[in-house]
Amino acid sequence: MSEPSPAVPRTPLLLYDADCSFCSASARWLERRARRPLAILPIAEAPAAGVLRGLGERELWAGAHLVSAEGHEHHGAAAVTQALRLGPGGRLWALLDWPPLAPLRDGGYRLVAALRGRSGCRASTRAPRSRGPRGDGPGRR
Repeated sequence: MSEPSPAVPRTPLLLYDADCSFCSASARWLERRARRPLAILPIAEAPAAGVLRGLGERELWAGAHLVSAEGHEHHGAAAVTQALRLGPGGRLWALLDWPPLAPLRDGGYRLVAALRGRSGCRASTRAPRSRGPRGDGPGRR
């Protein structure tokens, strides 16, 4: 289930791993095809935007996230289906959020995430980002 986010965007906000070419292309594709406003933001910029503050470093980088205009957070596969619901065929995508179909949705998301490395995505093989020297942000690699 979704959780309230400390900062509430004016439009749904999809957060993605900008170091992953597949994730970046998918986020831009969703943004272009959304029939209602959808903003996209690299996960690395989440702290500055004031969203997803309740997540630890590992959770933050574990997958995509969507913060609704009402402030509800959706993570992983649920974030993707929430974004897809804003585009053509939104009602059809909504079926994947139905509890009997959610395990299928989640399994598909895990499969795509596992295959990112085979598609040339460097981000899928990196360890979660470490804190900077002062413990105040992502470290540089």
